[in-house]
Amino acid sequence: MNPAARNQMRREVQVIFQHPSSSLNPCWPVSKIITEPLKNRSQEALPPFLREVSHSEKAMAGRLLEMVGLHPSLIDRVPRQLSGGQQQRVAIARAVSVQPALIICDEPTASLDLSVQSQILQLLKHLQEQCQISYLFISHRLETVYWISDRILTFHEGRLADSFPCGELWDADRHAATLQLIESCR
Repeated sequence: MNPAARNQMRREVQVIFQHPSSSLNPCWPVSKIITEPLKNRSQEALPPFLREVSHSEKAMAGRLLEMVGLHPSLIDRVPRQLSGGQQQRVAIARAVSVQPALIICDEPTASLDLSVQSQILQLLKHLQEQCQISYLFISHRLETVYWISDRILTFHEGRLADSFPCGELWDADRHAATLQLIESCR
């Protein structure tokens, strides 16, 4: 991609990784981590939820932290000073900071304990509605995919095996790969 196309894609697509500790710069404070995608953006290009606080990077970081359920007092901490759930919320704040059209969620709850997984999923659902964001949610946990998705795609040996609306998950004509995932949930 040429630089202009790459920059456009970065505005439209963001990623939330499985292990937030490895996707967050360990030397940067939270404020810099979550506002980095906003660098070189004009006031008009900022998402509406950041325009009134655009006078300062810290104010924008504080707003983003509040959006993901964290207290703004965390803006000067570095990732190692946060719990795994807090780190994942910082990664989510970074992803929504530019209000992309699509966020790729690569097993975003797999490394978290069950109670935190539920909180993160609720947060993702809330942000999806609030910010009008689509997710490509990658997971081996079919019940999680079913809960957060409108449409499910299953892959087998690296190829698309099945594609259907969530309401058709239990239909008898599902692909063998989908049936195997269903069986693994029982």
